[in-house]
Amino acid sequence: MYKQYDRDCFFKWDNLRCYTASFLKENVGAIFEVGNPRPFCTAFRLTTDIIMTAGHCADGISSGAVLRLYGHPLVEIKIGAGIVVPQDLSSLSDLHDFALYRLVNPSTASAWNFQTFSRDVTSRQAIFIVAPSLISDEAFDSNALIDNWLKQVRFSRAPSNQIWLPSEMHDHPVEAGPAREECLFHQNSTFTGMSGAPIIASTRPSVLGGVPTFHVIGIHLRNGFGRTSDCGQHYPYNVGIKIPASVLDAIFPVQANGQR
Repeated sequence: MYKQYDRDCFFKWDNLRCYTASFLKENVGAIFEVGNPRPFCTAFRLTTDIIMTAGHCADGISSGAVLRLYGHPLVEIKIGAGIVVPQDLSSLSDLHDFALYRLVNPSTASAWNFQTFSRDVTSRQAIFIVAPSLISDEAFDSNALIDNWLKQVRFSRAPSNQIWLPSEMHDHPVEAGPAREECLFHQNSTFTGMSGAPIIASTRPSVLGGVPTFHVIGIHLRNGFGRTSDCGQHYPYNVGIKIPASVLDAIFPVQANGQR
């Protein structure tokens, strides 16, 4: 069943348009433990040496964990110490389900900057998520090699890859309140292993044949099963959160002239 779902609903890294692959390759990748040829979570760079992933992925990040970027699949970048950002611990636990880490001596520079990230989310905004799947065909191969991990990367081009605002979840009501405005609901097809992937908004160009504009608006956390609190249980919608304002403020501080 999983293989059929994978075959019918997903595309692979090599199927990405060149401008999309270019946007992702220096900033998004997968987290590995030493000696394991399969990644267990996804992460993305906020800056050259700071990454963000799902908080629940932190349980698997030991002193030997490394990041491999899509553009440099065999280059190991050591994941160093965690970074703590002040936040309202009384808020929803889903809003705390992220983790920041410092990379140790990354060999390539980030291709993103503060303007890449946005907390402006509009109704039915087109999105995409590109991340490794732990139950793709390659993941069934007991002889999987680290050289082939990029073949596990998946994405969907389904028309349902959009954002639904909390106020639009009429069949799955979301409790009102400013905290829940931080929750993101989408139907982008995902698999285990995609936790921590950036949720990327795509804005079509006004000129026919032009390149879309991309912004990172959030982080994918989980499917809609299993929780009745926090952002909630809303199958068939998946759940993510906006990039927390506290993270952007800490990573891109406002300078004296008001610029970041």
